[in-house]
Amino acid sequence: MKIQVILNSQAGKPSSHDVESKKEEIAKAFQAVYVDTQVACPEVSALTAFTKKVVTSHFDAVVAAGGDGTISAVAAALVGTSTPLGILPLGTLNHLARDLKISFNLQEAARTIAEGRIHEIDVGEVNGHIFVNNSSIGLYPKMVRERNQEIIRLGRGKWPAMLDASLRVFLRFPLITIRLQTSDGSLTRTIPFLFVGNNKYEMKPLRIGDRQSLDGGELCAYLLKHTGRLAFLRILLMAILGLKHDRDFTFILSREVQVQTRRRQITVSADGQLMTLDTPLHYRIRPKALRVLAPEIAVP
Repeated sequence: MKIQVILNSQAGKPSSHDVESKKEEIAKAFQAVYVDTQVACPEVSALTAFTKKVVTSHFDAVVAAGGDGTISAVAAALVGTSTPLGILPLGTLNHLARDLKISFNLQEAARTIAEGRIHEIDVGEVNGHIFVNNSSIGLYPKMVRERNQEIIRLGRGKWPAMLDASLRVFLRFPLITIRLQTSDGSLTRTIPFLFVGNNKYEMKPLRIGDRQSLDGGELCAYLLKHTGRLAFLRILLMAILGLKHDRDFTFILSREVQVQTRRRQITVSADGQLMTLDTPLHYRIRPKALRVLAPEIAVP
């Protein structure tokens, strides 16, 4: 088996020594399971373009080593091809790896890739841009944008910057009016955010939750039923206390979702990466468009 590993060299702002050390660690993990490995560290902005070139180079698999953003960028180039995606979860959240039941231990994740079990999973798409986890508009993209500005301006760490950005955005609590249309009809709401998942997420306290299926063939759009700041605070308090709050959300399952706003363009988050897209936003599911290497129990 011959694989290309694509490592996000900027994750956590490591030194060149750290990058070389991580490359050696990855190479040893695959050497232990008899896999021929090449490790590359392209610029973050070139991850997808680099992967597209790799696909034509006769590798048995392409492995993304990093967090959700790295995995999403590499996956975007593999959608619709026969080349499977392997995952070494080196990021903080690792939503896709968690839902695929891939170990966060490097040696065990390498062994999963070497075993070569291929599963076909769905991906989401918004205006032609691929996402493997979720996409949103409203509060979260605003928080991420302010966080990024604070990191650049003040050199703060990711999570302290995110906390400050979240508090500032929450105090403003901007609302957005959308018209959401599916094959079953349409609705108009003024909301703080819209969340669109690649398949359905189970709501969990203080985090998005897990997906029981990655090949269900449907997007799941989530909207808050009550849009005031106090209602939002109540939901946060319930989450902190570990109480279920599913009833506070409207869930819409559909293969396609169109979102219209009064704005000609809007900031969208897709797998944590920000984009400015023209409206209306056209979301669609692409069933079983991505081949992944994962444990046998990954997809029910």
